[in-house]
Amino acid sequence: MSNLEEHNEKVTGAMITTAVSSFEEVKASKSFELVAIERSAQIMLHRRTAEIDDAHTKKQLVQGAFITLEAYMGLAPNRSGRTPNWPANWGVESPWHKKLKKKKPREKLVMAAALILAEIDRLDRIE
Repeated sequence: MSNLEEHNEKVTGAMITTAVSSFEEVKASKSFELVAIERSAQIMLHRRTAEIDDAHTKKQLVQGAFITLEAYMGLAPNRSGRTPNWPANWGVESPWHKKLKKKKPREKLVMAAALILAEIDRLDRIE
């Protein structure tokens, strides 16, 4: 093994150790726990199972996250009650929209993060 290869192996090992340590810190954070709880609620309470998520093949989960982030950012709804990127075929009087309007800013971020995780999981299942 050359000196360069040996050096790269040591650096890579150190990076992995640091990444694992950092992951443990993230995993122990309150925000990580809240996103996991929200994702569990989406699955268990709102029945957003893998099968239902898998049917959303047109990026609807990401679109939901995006709209939730728009609400977090305080983007003003238009006359029809929609934010700039609210899909025309999504009702503004839906239980989901009413619930979103009542959420605190931090809760909106947690909800968006959980929707993004749902999309990542969906993508993993089709690969």
